[in-house]
Amino acid sequence: MPYRRLPTTDKARIKAIDAILAKAKNSPAENLALTSYDIEKIKNFKTTFDQVQQQYHFYQQKQARERKELKQLFHKARLYISHFIQVINMSIAREEIKPQARLFYGLEEIDNNLPPLVTEKDILFWGKKVVDGEQERLSKGGSPFYNPSIALVKINVELFSEGYLSQKLITENTARAQKETEAIRVEANLLIKHTWNKIEAYFEEYSDKLKRQHAQEYGIVYVFRSNEKKKLKPEELQSDLLFEF
Repeated sequence: MPYRRLPTTDKARIKAIDAILAKAKNSPAENLALTSYDIEKIKNFKTTFDQVQQQYHFYQQKQARERKELKQLFHKARLYISHFIQVINMSIAREEIKPQARLFYGLEEIDNNLPPLVTEKDILFWGKKVVDGEQERLSKGGSPFYNPSIALVKINVELFSEGYLSQKLITENTARAQKETEAIRVEANLLIKHTWNKIEAYFEEYSDKLKRQHAQEYGIVYVFRSNEKKKLKPEELQSDLLFEF
């Protein structure tokens, strides 16, 4: 006996639901294997399913777009921070300021190496250190640095910080939408299985072959095993499968 194959992809689930609704739309109510309540329930579920899917895809696309923008902001903020620290080091090398000035920025007094600027958290940490340190140094009578100025450093650090927080939020929204999508897929599977069971039960008194023929009109997919296919004539095999798995 052929076995029934339930859909395993979102595209297949939608096709299964659409096939049921199409059959209901094009058939008299008294000839349907489903009640009007069943049909209305399926319609409402499809609306919810579509909304959940659309929201998930929206967040996925937004996350990808903002991740690309954040990467650009990251590199620019990193450039301004590293250049500003290099200006500090060069001013110390020219003896324009004392090595102790590095302490304002959380740097080692005798270390002229750049701090790690590899991760997003590095940029947030050292960006704040540089901006706060320069403000403290200036408040104590120090002369401002230029090329780049601390104002430009601050602007680019803030732009990155805003982008980082936005990306964090969209990541959380995407994760939540993914969980909702996974949950509604389970609901879809149960709904389709329950509906198909009901359709098959409606045609229970028919022969197996005739029952399958009627059930297929509602989109139910039957798969013949290899040994079963060899015994059937080509015209007996289902040739118009509705789903992709």
